[in-house]
Amino acid sequence: MDFAKWFAQRFRDLRNSEGMTQSEYAEISGIGIATVERIERGRTMPNIRTCLLIAQTFGMTLSELFEEYI
Repeated sequence: MDFAKWFAQRFRDLRNSEGMTQSEYAEISGIGIATVERIERGRTMPNIRTCLLIAQTFGMTLSELFEEYI
């Protein structure tokens, strides 16, 4: 699986495990809803700042966010 597809699935799984909709996640994290949608569809890869926001929103470090891929 390529990295973009893996990250899209990882992000979606984390959000769903918290029981959040895309809109709820966007509001909580401060990441725009359009960006959340594009990430989950694998159409864009987030920059490092956005990755940090994603990790922080889920209460994890960047390395924890990516550890399953490595």
